[in-house]
Amino acid sequence: MKPILVVCLNPTLQRTLLFSSWSPGEVNRARSSCLDASGKGINVARIINQYEGSDAFSLHLTHCRGEEGELFEKLCRQEDIEIETVEGGGVRTCTTIVDESKGSATEFIEPSTPVDASTVVALQKRFSELLVSSSLLVLSGSVASGYPDDLFAGFCRQAAEHGIPVVADFRGSMLLKALPFHPSVIKINLSEFAATFHLGSRPIGEQEDDRELVNAAWPIMERLEKNGSPVVISRGARETLFLKDGKRTMVPARRVEALNTIGCGDAFTAGLALSLLAGESLASGVALGHELASRNAELLRPGSILP
Repeated sequence: MKPILVVCLNPTLQRTLLFSSWSPGEVNRARSSCLDASGKGINVARIINQYEGSDAFSLHLTHCRGEEGELFEKLCRQEDIEIETVEGGGVRTCTTIVDESKGSATEFIEPSTPVDASTVVALQKRFSELLVSSSLLVLSGSVASGYPDDLFAGFCRQAAEHGIPVVADFRGSMLLKALPFHPSVIKINLSEFAATFHLGSRPIGEQEDDRELVNAAWPIMERLEKNGSPVVISRGARETLFLKDGKRTMVPARRVEALNTIGCGDAFTAGLALSLLAGESLASGVALGHELASRNAELLRPGSILP
């Protein structure tokens, strides 16, 4: 079987700290902690490998260098995540503060290290070499500065030329430039969708009333699906939006006692990729995405469905 090629160009070391409770401005002692190779693409790759219902496996492509890059690759190898890297850029560290008393996860994200032109050229070359031996392509997340905003569009074009399905989990101008090459499915959250297609006057919080944005999103989703790219819009703990046999459909997310929700969107993306590879319907992909996201939320480690 050929691997699922996962590309994410913001490699991350994820430090997760678990507190019974914590207070800003005070000295807080964590009850436990863990350090993982992460970033949206690594989370997707890990969950594809961990899923027991398929023989599918992943290959992750990114950049890294220096001591942080060596640690990033070492952590991937320890989890049997097959990874290809090109020299360049850096690996950022992000920190998650999990508060058990509130059931909340607070994320602190470092800025990315820019890449130079030589890294871009090397990455594009390695991508072209790996793509032809892949079963499916997942493009996930934002990219470090220095990469052109038509990079993923070029990757989608190459995938279309080789008849390789694409799961597009990215946003903004990069997504708009990729649309002419018809990704097989677009996975995006409502806030990102609204910003990409200029809906609403301001970003909304996860708990705010989003009915106006939902109503504005449906016609665009219908147009995109007519052009060959069905859309799945996640809304955190609220219903997921997609078109089922042309009908507007809202599927509730699974209710679980969440510990750490970081990586749930990536788990959902992994479910869509696995379902697409198996030739199943978009509705089946949404169902599997919800299952994997809920399993991720119950665990401390981000982007994982196995303890």
